[in-house]
Amino acid sequence: MGSSDEHSMKTFEEICEDLIKIDEITLMEILDISSEDLVLKFKDKIEEKIEYFQADLEDTDDDNAYQG
Repeated sequence: MGSSDEHSMKTFEEICEDLIKIDEITLMEILDISSEDLVLKFKDKIEEKIEYFQADLEDTDDDNAYQG
């Protein structure tokens, strides 16, 4: 028979279920995920919301112009 440690170890799926409950920022920090990683992985989602980003980035550019 195996040791008691084998019985208490979580499976990959159980760990994933636990990670779903963690807030996004903490999870990104634990997994060492950068903004660049997110952009590269989710380009399709960015493209789906391109109008939002165009408007948001335009507003940011306007804000920076006033600070200049």
